[in-house]
Amino acid sequence: MNEPISGSDSISTSFGYDLLGNRTRMTDGRGNVFVATFNPWNLPESSIEPATAAYPNAADRTFTTSYDAAGRATSLHSPGGVSVAYSYDDLGRVTRQSGSGAEVATVDRVFGYDLAGRVTSAAGSAGTENFSYDDRGGLRSASGTSGNSAFSYNSDGEMASRTDAAGTTNYTYDQAGRLATVVNTGAAVRAHYDYNALSQVSRITYGTNGNARSYGYDALHRLTSDELKTAGGSSIAKIVYGYDANGNETSKTTSGFSGSAANTYTYDLADRLTSWDNGSTVTPYAYDKSGNRVQAGQRTFTYDQRNQLVSGLTAGVSTAYTYTARGTLATTGGVATRSDAFGEITAQYANATDSTTYTYDGLGRAIRPGFSYSGTGNTLAGDGNATYTRGPDDELLGVASGSAQTLAWTDQHDDVVAEFTDVAAAVAGSMTYDPLGKVLSSAGMLGGLGYQSEWTDVLTSRVNMLARWYDPDTGQFDTRDTVTNSPVPDSIEANRFEYGSANPLTNTDPTGHFSLGGAWKSLTSHASSTYHSAVSRVSSAVRSSYNEARALAHDTINSGRRFVAQKVQQVKHAYHQVKHAVAKKYNQAKQYVKHKVAQGRKFVSSQYHRAKQQVKKTYHRLKQAGRTVQANATRVVRQASHAVKDAYQTSKKFVQEHKTQIIEVAAIVGGIAAGLACTAATGGAGAVACIVGASALINLAKDAAEGNVQSLGDALGSLGTGAVQGAVSAVTGGLGGKAAGLVLGKLGGAAASLGGRMLAGAVGGGTSDAAAQMLTTGRVDWTGVALGAGIGAVTGGRRSCHSFDARTRVVMADGSSRPIAEVNVGDRVKATDPQTGRTAVKPVTMVHRNKDKDLVDVTVRTSTGVATLHTTAHHPFWDATARKWVEAAKLTAGHKLRTVAGAALAAVVAVAMLTGTQTMDDLTVADTHTYYVLAGTTPVLVHNCGKDQGIYEFPDMHNPGMTYVGKSINLTNRLDKHLRSGRLANMDDVKITHVCGCEDDVFVAEHLRIQQLRKQGVPLSNDINSPGKSILDRRNQPMLPGAEDWGQ
Repeated sequence: MNEPISGSDSISTSFGYDLLGNRTRMTDGRGNVFVATFNPWNLPESSIEPATAAYPNAADRTFTTSYDAAGRATSLHSPGGVSVAYSYDDLGRVTRQSGSGAEVATVDRVFGYDLAGRVTSAAGSAGTENFSYDDRGGLRSASGTSGNSAFSYNSDGEMASRTDAAGTTNYTYDQAGRLATVVNTGAAVRAHYDYNALSQVSRITYGTNGNARSYGYDALHRLTSDELKTAGGSSIAKIVYGYDANGNETSKTTSGFSGSAANTYTYDLADRLTSWDNGSTVTPYAYDKSGNRVQAGQRTFTYDQRNQLVSGLTAGVSTAYTYTARGTLATTGGVATRSDAFGEITAQYANATDSTTYTYDGLGRAIRPGFSYSGTGNTLAGDGNATYTRGPDDELLGVASGSAQTLAWTDQHDDVVAEFTDVAAAVAGSMTYDPLGKVLSSAGMLGGLGYQSEWTDVLTSRVNMLARWYDPDTGQFDTRDTVTNSPVPDSIEANRFEYGSANPLTNTDPTGHFSLGGAWKSLTSHASSTYHSAVSRVSSAVRSSYNEARALAHDTINSGRRFVAQKVQQVKHAYHQVKHAVAKKYNQAKQYVKHKVAQGRKFVSSQYHRAKQQVKKTYHRLKQAGRTVQANATRVVRQASHAVKDAYQTSKKFVQEHKTQIIEVAAIVGGIAAGLACTAATGGAGAVACIVGASALINLAKDAAEGNVQSLGDALGSLGTGAVQGAVSAVTGGLGGKAAGLVLGKLGGAAASLGGRMLAGAVGGGTSDAAAQMLTTGRVDWTGVALGAGIGAVTGGRRSCHSFDARTRVVMADGSSRPIAEVNVGDRVKATDPQTGRTAVKPVTMVHRNKDKDLVDVTVRTSTGVATLHTTAHHPFWDATARKWVEAAKLTAGHKLRTVAGAALAAVVAVAMLTGTQTMDDLTVADTHTYYVLAGTTPVLVHNCGKDQGIYEFPDMHNPGMTYVGKSINLTNRLDKHLRSGRLANMDDVKITHVCGCEDDVFVAEHLRIQQLRKQGVPLSNDINSPGKSILDRRNQPMLPGAEDWGQ
């Protein structure tokens, strides 16, 4: 099976089968072999995982199931001597589960049933929970150590009320059976629902004609907007979504929230998230061919053959992870995690002494002091600090803590993003996450629910997803999944640690066992919706039978056969009900898919939340019953479900590969004449910026005529003649970065010199500062402009990021080539040390995606013709004529560039400086830090740089109203420390200026920025004299020390 991930690469997965058609082998994209065996009754017996350095022996990687004469599983033996035993009653129902051999003692789970086969009690390490039902099988009450809750239903079987730790919540429905109102007076929750013609929620009004949320949808019925407004119609906060043709979320723009941003996302052809751009920073994501995320921004990860995270590298600091033989997390950076034989984590440590401990009830739900669940789901009604009001499908609606009461706002990923009231003109609190669920900012929030609306442990930041705990820091589960998901047609489903199929914005995992979302979710949801329309008010077990099978899928498609011998009349009856319902749902879904394919469209159901909650409910019902699956029903359901999925896949067309760069073109027609005239063709904000710049220049020219220009020279004298020239250019030039771009263009090859870079930087820095003053004060303080021009000169003088256009092809280890945007961490490329001439194969250790402005086209002549490389001014090429590394902008026409051995030399024809901003890509290659790019068909040797240094500033939370300015040669680590200390509220507040020179250059930049902020009157919490001042005073030449070695 080959899954394309780009136009030039794919994941190849192979399978083996026995004579009965059982899948006995899967070899993943990295060549790791997973084996399954079957006993003489054709029941799954052993699952054997690949050998690792930690566990090479077969006994330490083999899971074995034993059966009794009736074909019932009696024990599961896991590596490391851990086992779970099952006991049954005469009707084949699990009555006890006993575990042994784990690092902590395991308390038995015990189940009781009534005459109708319904679970009446479930006991675990936390104690016992009892259940009662009405005459139609609806849960009437749940009481015990897991919390007390009670439910009532209307004549249609819809939930009319629930009473739990949050109080009593009442529900009403319209004539179409749709939720109409939700009221919990004690929690200040009152909501009225309106719908569009497709029964999608169009508006929720809170209170008595108070604030309201309105929803918008596109032509494919996907949610495109979610806005909270006051009763008068004023916007309070809003989320806008965008999608690609595959249903992947490509944009999420937020306003009115803490950390609001215009986020954009890109994906590969396997629908895996490959980048996140929040408007200021691009975070790339890369994967290996087992679906493991090997890079997230500046962080890299390594995995063993069983897809267990072995280490994570952040800013040079490595964190090691170890696991037990059975696949539960043992340590993180030497800090322990403890699990029982059921795989339930009983203790999570944040350090050697601080930990959070848990017990569990018979349904596998985590219990802490104060925890109280509502019903049988993983739905907290209270956690000791807050109570949670929920809708009839368990969706979160309100949060209360003490006297504070708020309404809850969840986005389409079910993340709790804000809390508000029915009358206030602003949100009461809000929370922002990165794509993997890590909290970036939080202010004013009540309660402990967050990512995916699940409870989050404050000490460790782990998120409870019922069967397993999820770590948003690594983007994966801590524990091996006990459920085997089919790798067809998505091989990533075979990875037992991944979350959301590497598509965390679209997919959720409410059970901890499989992803629900995307096209698959839309298809199953539509099947469910169609079925409900045809067969109204059937039993909940039948309504959700399709999802039951998927949720409880076991080792192979034939696993359901294990209980054939034990079937009694009651089970046979249920089987026929399920078979009929699923067949009906399958046919309806199949016809729907065919119809949509003919139209070239896909449908995303409006019933997502209801479908997802049904998955949770059904999962719990079967889990209560001892996690047994009715054999024939399972077989038919799974065959039908796979048929639906296969039908979808055969009709699905992959969209063309996304372009990974966004080109922003700001066309300036005309020029700057004598620093006074500005002609712009940008329109809108661009024209305004131009006018502001022109106004500033007129004021500046006036001051210059009066003799004030001399002060510029005085202020910047220590920078040398290059800086003075840059400062004077701030008088005669203008328009910030655009003017700087024009200056670079006019300078041609001289633009790459330090003087040229400082000149352009000064133009941009000086004019930008002048424009800002003009906007805020109506006049310009030219001493401040001098400082702006000065820091612009220094930061303009430093090397910026090295990058190439995303389409630039890189020479791989086997001699093939691939667009640089499609090269992943771990891929191997051809690299050469030009000093020794030694060529070797080296791995890519990091990929970079940058927004670059210093764009350059390098045109070269090869034996096959003329070709152009689109790069940045400071990307070093090996000049074979000069025998040294030379930046792109400083290449000399006629000089030869280094190519691979045996290839004809490539001669430089021309170097052209460009204006504009473009998203560009680069690689960090191990050891030699070199790789080859193709100029036409000729490989050309280039260098990479990966420095993470510069200056930064942000509002100091330890000193309100003041700004903190600092510098670091390890920005990632330093800012993370500020974030953990609480001095920095969130990363969105940081302004970073990267300086890619030596450490002295970083000090100089810090000094100049402090001077600039002092002049502007900005109060500084660390108002000190930076060492950069003395360094600057010692420099009496335009070339900064070490500049020639930057990036080399």
